[in-house]
Amino acid sequence: MLKAVGKQENLYEAVASEIREAILNGSLKMGDTLPNETELARQLAVSRPVIREALRYLQAQGLIKINRGTKGGAMVGRIDHLFLLESMADLIRLRQLTVDHLVQVRQFIEPEVFRLAAANATDEDLIDLENILDESYYEVNPDEKRDLTGQFHREVGRACGNPIYAALINRILDFTLAFVSTLKPTHLILHKDEDHRIILEALKNRDPDLAWKLALEHVNQINNQMKALETAWLTMAKEEKAGNG
Repeated sequence: MLKAVGKQENLYEAVASEIREAILNGSLKMGDTLPNETELARQLAVSRPVIREALRYLQAQGLIKINRGTKGGAMVGRIDHLFLLESMADLIRLRQLTVDHLVQVRQFIEPEVFRLAAANATDEDLIDLENILDESYYEVNPDEKRDLTGQFHREVGRACGNPIYAALINRILDFTLAFVSTLKPTHLILHKDEDHRIILEALKNRDPDLAWKLALEHVNQINNQMKALETAWLTMAKEEKAGNG
């Protein structure tokens, strides 16, 4: 299905291009699970770190979704929104897409999803969430840590008991990841590890009202950090344009 990419300067891009082509030509279809990292590395004749970087790249484009925990793996996603993800930088620069647009959606949907999860999550769901937070706590790679924090939200969406909400959360996180990847933060941390721990305790205690309140506060906190990123990115883009002019 996939062939070795050979020796190239940017191996992860070559790997991502090979997988992308397999998705776009129908060899890999929506919902298909990709082979694990070890098998992909064997098929494509590259190292596992190259595979991980390529998968993060494809996730940022919205081509795949990476699930962790007991139901982990990379899965082919929908591609009908790729045009928006691929033009994210231009849309932000033109102010046709802003952090406020993203946060308005998250403020409306996520608190309700977390409220439902407090009532409907199974014991297995709560264990999966705990495992994600444990893995995130010890993760030192910032890209991996970012993926894990996003996976926490995706898992809560799955655990809420409403498949439509779960799908919406996945799509929201796809756009959030693409937005953050475009803004390219270096040192800014969007939130602390303990923020998710506090929310998880509300879910474990089956407290829907508290889960709703904490989720809203969490989204607002992320909003403030992302707006700082957005402002810095727009300033940089303006300076680069002036320098090139």
